[in-house]
Amino acid sequence: MNNKILLFDIDGTLVDTGRAGTRALDKVFLKYFGIRDAFKGIRMAG
Repeated sequence: MNNKILLFDIDGTLVDTGRAGTRALDKVFLKYFGIRDAFKGIRMAG
């Protein structure tokens, strides 16, 4: 059996990514919705 696991951690609970998740979301919102800095001032904490 070949099992796979996907860990999704945007709030820094498991890994400190230096806000990489927030930057990625900002890029998506800019590209698809034209909204710059969509998550500015929003704390990504679970």
